[in-house]
Amino acid sequence: MNASSSHQLDIILTPNGEVQKPISLDIFLIITKLISAFIGIPLNTFIVLIIIRLRRLHSKPRNIFLLAMIISNLLLYFPSLIELIYWFLPLENVCRSYVAVIGLPNAILLWTMFLALADRYVAIKYPLKHREKVTVRRAIVFLFISTAVLIFIMKFIFIVGLAPIGCEIWFVHSKVIGATVFVLFASCIVTHFIVYRQTKMLLQESRRVKPKTSYKGKSVTQAERNEMFNEPVDQQIVTRDIESINPEIGGLHAEANPTAAENQARAIVTNDSHHSNTSMVIHVNIGTLSQMEMEATRTLIAGVTSLFVMASPPLLFFLSVFLCRLTGRPECTSMTWLAPYFREVTSVWAVYNPLLWLFRNGELWVVLKTKIDSFSKNH
Repeated sequence: MNASSSHQLDIILTPNGEVQKPISLDIFLIITKLISAFIGIPLNTFIVLIIIRLRRLHSKPRNIFLLAMIISNLLLYFPSLIELIYWFLPLENVCRSYVAVIGLPNAILLWTMFLALADRYVAIKYPLKHREKVTVRRAIVFLFISTAVLIFIMKFIFIVGLAPIGCEIWFVHSKVIGATVFVLFASCIVTHFIVYRQTKMLLQESRRVKPKTSYKGKSVTQAERNEMFNEPVDQQIVTRDIESINPEIGGLHAEANPTAAENQARAIVTNDSHHSNTSMVIHVNIGTLSQMEMEATRTLIAGVTSLFVMASPPLLFFLSVFLCRLTGRPECTSMTWLAPYFREVTSVWAVYNPLLWLFRNGELWVVLKTKIDSFSKNH
């Protein structure tokens, strides 16, 4: 009797005392999921194919993290597709598949977003070390390993056999999902502000840069430094400033137009052969500087706003249900019917987020316009 009561307390129930099914659909949710899938899946797939096919895009570590974020957008539709399948074929195994994957796409997306932000911080703070240490292969390996660890943490109770996977909602499972998503959400917000603060510092600091005359403890000449990084010294400095201020400006758009940085800033390099230190002065137009600062602000606002739109409603709902359940009130179970509507917010986010990337990323937008023009001419 006690074991049965404990089992019932661990499973979320309906107001009538019945086991709450994890899948609950109505006409509104079905139409919303279909529209979101028809728009979001082709859009995200298009961006993925662009990055994979163009070597100059997937040869950069920062674009690997962008690719991971776009693939995570596609994963957001996986639970929705399972729900639609269950609506047509209400089988137990379909429902179990939904329980096995629920929460994972959201957490994986937040994790890849956090890694992308962390990559931007390292690129701004330590540009030379970032270029040397952060490679495409290392980025891919770290993404796979860290994502596998994240999946293990979120589905720990099922993997080790603490609870069976059934067509039911375990309260401990929902707590693990909510806690993980909340931690990742908070980490992304904090990291976003750190990156923005570092960007502001870069804008405000002096434009006189004195590079070290040693690398890895070895004395190197300026020519060796240039050859080491396969760039002229003036291009290194300009690229660092432009890319660090805004990843979208210095990212794919800079690859599409290699002279974009040169058009926005002038690097004047002064070499003093009589001294061991080399002085380099960068002159940036005031209008260009203001434009960079404004673009960095827009990037922050867009990123934080989209993150709030995606994660805040489900997190607030989970927090309210959790606090209500701690009070022991029976009416807490009456709030569970709202869960599907809050989860649907993520599907909407997976549509407008890639649209933001297309509008803010020069090369992706050019490729899209080229495809549209080509399609129009053929038809």
